[in-house]
Amino acid sequence: MTLISDITIAVSKFGPAAISSETNKFNVAVIEKLFEVGAAKYREMRKSGQTTLPAPTVLPEGIDITIPSRDSGRDIPCRLMYPSSRKTSEERKHCKGVVCHFHGGGWTLGDEKSTDTLLKHYADSGDLIVVSIGYRHAPEDPFPKGPQDCIDGAEYLVKNSEKEFGAPLKFIGGEVRLEHLPVALPDLEMMYC
Repeated sequence: MTLISDITIAVSKFGPAAISSETNKFNVAVIEKLFEVGAAKYREMRKSGQTTLPAPTVLPEGIDITIPSRDSGRDIPCRLMYPSSRKTSEERKHCKGVVCHFHGGGWTLGDEKSTDTLLKHYADSGDLIVVSIGYRHAPEDPFPKGPQDCIDGAEYLVKNSEKEFGAPLKFIGGEVRLEHLPVALPDLEMMYC
């Protein structure tokens, strides 16, 4: 499916030469702290606001759910966000579609709750149901465990969104680069943040 857009993106603005010295210093500080304490400790520090990055805002409207994993006896934690205008379960069945969201973090940082504000914006702006996949992190669960969780979540939503949420899966995207997943996903509209 070819998407048509009125948006023009100047690729040069995203290249290494466009990164300011202030941003470079910030990136170096994050990386140094990450390697100093380790990924697991850094994730905990980030949640409590003890890093250069502010603690993520976890919204009370977010709902914690799970999706089955390919690994028996294991479920994938996910975060579900409905539009603010849809209060009842009957109203929620009439949303325009479902978004499968993969949070950023380089397969090492972040989680399904780390972008609640962004998820709420997507839900409210598009009248969409948003499901953020809480994939496993390296180094505790090395590649390809994180991408496998994303694939499992996306496949589950392709097959079950209408039954579970009353709307079809319309978008797959997030801060993760989809081309880094080890398999092709169904031909859906792609959304990049």
